[in-house]
Amino acid sequence: MSGHTSYRIGGNADALVAPVDRQDLAALLQEIRDQRLPFVVLGGGSNLLVRDGGFRGVVISLKKMAAIEIFREYRSLGGSFSVIHVEAGAMLARLLSFTVERGLTGLEFATGIPGTVGGAVCMNAAPHRARWAISSTRSPLFHPRGN
Repeated sequence: MSGHTSYRIGGNADALVAPVDRQDLAALLQEIRDQRLPFVVLGGGSNLLVRDGGFRGVVISLKKMAAIEIFREYRSLGGSFSVIHVEAGAMLARLLSFTVERGLTGLEFATGIPGTVGGAVCMNAAPHRARWAISSTRSPLFHPRGN
């Protein structure tokens, strides 16, 4: 795991799997559930400590699920705004670059926060009183029990 964390420490996992899309992730979670295997989800590995003994189970890396795209744009007399579809494995720095290049605002609070969008939303990684819940309109969840 040392090659997958920002601190570059930790032993091996029994398996490291990187699904490429939601269907792949759903199938993987189903197999893990059927086999009753322990698992953990890994985003970018920022600020993650893994013991020297590693992890006995499956590590699910979301690094291949990192798409960022404008989903919809709205224009009105009062201005305009965009809805962006971002997968959990996208790095925050890449999302911020994407928005800056298009002149979009609203995520300035996330400047300097390491890691992935999924990790930031899950941990509400934001300084001061900023919240991802305000910036996030919909976050599909995958439950390990399939419901």
